[in-house]
Amino acid sequence: MGSTFIVLYLLLQLIPEANTSVGICIPRKTVKYQTGKKNTFMKEGLSNVSTLLVNEESDTLFVGGRDAVFALDLNNISREIAREYWFATQERQLECIRRGKDKIRCQNYILFLHKINDSNLYVCGTNAYHPTCDHMVIHGTNVSLQGRAEESRGKCPFEPTLKYASVFVDGEFYSATSNNFLGTEPVILRSMKNPVRTEFKTSWLNEPTFVNMEIVHESESSPNGDDDKIYVFFTETALEFEFYDKLLVSRIARVCRGDLGGKRVLQRRWTSFLKSRLSCSAPELNFHFNIVQDIFLLRRRKWQDSIFYGIFSPQW
Repeated sequence: MGSTFIVLYLLLQLIPEANTSVGICIPRKTVKYQTGKKNTFMKEGLSNVSTLLVNEESDTLFVGGRDAVFALDLNNISREIAREYWFATQERQLECIRRGKDKIRCQNYILFLHKINDSNLYVCGTNAYHPTCDHMVIHGTNVSLQGRAEESRGKCPFEPTLKYASVFVDGEFYSATSNNFLGTEPVILRSMKNPVRTEFKTSWLNEPTFVNMEIVHESESSPNGDDDKIYVFFTETALEFEFYDKLLVSRIARVCRGDLGGKRVLQRRWTSFLKSRLSCSAPELNFHFNIVQDIFLLRRRKWQDSIFYGIFSPQW
């Protein structure tokens, strides 16, 4: 019941006619156009910035780019606090080139930065089409990799330009990306603890482009014993319209955190996986916005009051 409610609530929030309480949404900070002090950070070696992570406790902005992670002062991002380089080995780069990829892409693009605690980050990179994750230690003004690199197929994309989504929750890593070098095996995966994943079937995921992933703590103070849910937002080719031209549709999928997979059928596969179509349209114009571009979850004290905000665009 809980999952059905939040999906319906999400749909209502995304339909223009719903006219929800926009008036009470007060921005945290307002910056007027062409006013205020602007800080920039430019550094030789900083390129292909893929991910940002804000640590408000230490007033630090972590920036993941090609071959490096930078730590910047959140109050003045022009000031660099620390940096750590993480290069793909020459052997990995040569292997990548032999497999048909160009030299630029055969480097290590840092795509994931997740906070484990105040002194540790979980960092993942493409590593010349050999996805790898490691732990990064924060000690004062120094950051350094622990050297616990692990192969991360299904956790991190092979391709640096491929869209992906992930969330790190209590030692569990949830990811939505591709599971192979060619990018033809999409997967929604839980790793580290009790690994479970989706099936490689078009009825589950059909050429998806992942956008975002969020956890909703539906178990908190739940009289019905609801489980926490992981929600995944993506677009995919619609099987239900395959007799027309290839049509993309937006989807929301969910899995339960307590899902351990089946015992005989669906072993190590999600048994709680459900997906539904997201609709965003302007009926008066007969215009449909099929492609979800981004999602933001505005969390409230009660999860039932939380709101998903979505940005959509037309397919053509």
